[in-house]
Amino acid sequence: MEENKNILRLATYMCPSLPVEYYELLAEYLESQLNIQTVLLYNSRRYGPDLKHGDAHYIDIAFISTATYLEEYKMNCDTFRLLEVGAVTKHPVKGEVLGYYTDIVAHKDLR
Repeated sequence: MEENKNILRLATYMCPSLPVEYYELLAEYLESQLNIQTVLLYNSRRYGPDLKHGDAHYIDIAFISTATYLEEYKMNCDTFRLLEVGAVTKHPVKGEVLGYYTDIVAHKDLR
């Protein structure tokens, strides 16, 4: 990961299923609480950081689906680690019955 202690780089792969404004709110909250510039990247064409194409160089924390974490990152990833926090959000179509479970992974060098 490139060293830049002055910026926290977030990424979400949950859009357009969930509104990007939700992640903008999280970024603004983290920025205000940590007193560090926070940027948000989002990619609606992938399910998580693409390690083969160098995404790990510019992502500190990523929001991905639980299924993506289990399939792509749990067993074979030493670049990102799962944070023991998560979010459950209301499903945009099914309402209160089912939600999206979001896993949050952090770059191993993020301190």
